[in-house]
Amino acid sequence: MGEVFRQNQSLSVNFQGNNFKLYTDYSFYDGKDFIKINSSRYYSKNEISEPASVRLDMQANRRFHSLSNYFKTGIEYDFSKKVSADVHLQGNWFGREKNEAAQSDFFENDFFTQHSLHTTNVQEVKNRNLGVSAGIQYKMNPKLKWDNVVNFLSYTQDEELNQKSTMADYNNSLEQHALMGNMTGKNDILNVQSVMAYNKSDKFTFQSGAKVSSIAINSNALYNSFEPGGWIQDKELSSGFKYQENIWAGFLQAAQKWSERFSTEAGLRLEHTNTEAGYVSESRDSTLVRHYNQLFPSIAINYILTEGHTISFQYGRRIVRPNYRDLNPFTEVNDFYLQERGNTALRPELLNNLEVLWLLKSKHMLSMFYTVRQNPITKSYLTEPDSGITIVMPLNLKQSYTTGFKASINTLKPTKWWTSYFNGSLTYKEFYWQESGNHYKNSLLTPSLQLNNQFELLRNWAFEITGYLNGTSAEGQAKIDAIGALSIGVRKNFFDNKLSLYTRVFFIACCSLGSLIPACELPFSFC
Repeated sequence: MGEVFRQNQSLSVNFQGNNFKLYTDYSFYDGKDFIKINSSRYYSKNEISEPASVRLDMQANRRFHSLSNYFKTGIEYDFSKKVSADVHLQGNWFGREKNEAAQSDFFENDFFTQHSLHTTNVQEVKNRNLGVSAGIQYKMNPKLKWDNVVNFLSYTQDEELNQKSTMADYNNSLEQHALMGNMTGKNDILNVQSVMAYNKSDKFTFQSGAKVSSIAINSNALYNSFEPGGWIQDKELSSGFKYQENIWAGFLQAAQKWSERFSTEAGLRLEHTNTEAGYVSESRDSTLVRHYNQLFPSIAINYILTEGHTISFQYGRRIVRPNYRDLNPFTEVNDFYLQERGNTALRPELLNNLEVLWLLKSKHMLSMFYTVRQNPITKSYLTEPDSGITIVMPLNLKQSYTTGFKASINTLKPTKWWTSYFNGSLTYKEFYWQESGNHYKNSLLTPSLQLNNQFELLRNWAFEITGYLNGTSAEGQAKIDAIGALSIGVRKNFFDNKLSLYTRVFFIACCSLGSLIPACELPFSFC
């Protein structure tokens, strides 16, 4: 509380004429954040039946200072009652500095071993992106409309790392190391979409369309380590990466209201994807090419039981592609024994979701859900053979199953001056994967609660208490400890509610992240 400071200002200007609208938005952010990490990693033999004998405890304090400038400007113009167009330009300049101090200690059979490691990291990140979009809409008649949109975004990123490490053994003998890194990257993203919408009546609507997307990534990493002879390029960490992804998609979607009580919606999307990734380093030079087709159906069935009570059945299949940072194979070195890197071999994650909902009085909701994830993408913890280095990198696990209940109860009024909102869930997750010939499972039942209470007091005073709690949860190979927060706010209104003063205090209970199972050896095929 009071340890960090954040500010956010924004400005909007709008001008509207008879057939056009011109606008400009600008926002500025300056803020500080911090993360405290306590983690334990266990090292075992190749056979999972052998107990882990070595434990590495790490404590790290990470502090961030971020600055951001964002703007968006555009014009919307109506040429006639049937034809309209719009053009938008947006940009963002973002900078962040990370200062980290980490202490790593080794324990063997719960006794302190021969050495410990202290590492400081200073990392500067500068991001710049500029995007433009244009669209044209044509209303052929009151029931038929044709929309066309083109979007282009160019994103560049520069990162600099300055790392210093000190290794101390039980004789207090010190060994100094230093590492400097410079990473540059550029992403260009182009989307073109055309959609035809037909509203036959208030009972039947139909849409069809096509979309083409193209993503190009080109990035390089250069690391230098300090040796007795001076700064020397680290050829194991330095590398170059190129990635090209093209997606062609077409879809159909229809909605039908069969009666006053019964309605349905159905859709079908077909996608064809081509990807090509090239990775070059001192030790590896590889190219990965993939071509695949995917079909994504969806359906929703709604039935009104009685006035204010609706039952809904929903099914959908969708794809979650790896984000481009996860695909980038560059290595971020935290210290001698901990590194983070991307994975060029990531496959898309496929989800099949089934949910049954009960909607009460259009404001309360109860639901049951079941989700199957194929190739779930999760951050994983692996150990390189012979080095003892833990690699944190995204991997495709085999499968994941999620089932549970959700409830949302809104606008409860125990009294005239007390309003309450409640959201809660009970979720069970299972993750399955295989490493080095061994099968693993991570599963956990997780409760989640969120409660908001608002109290209207005398003389235009108001009081608010908001809190949430998320229990210990399973995600991939890790357990994420429980996290919760409580905030208290007070508001005072003046001049017939034309002026309000509001203050809030936060109390946060932070979580820690630890590996659930002993770290496994890193298969080279994942690199």
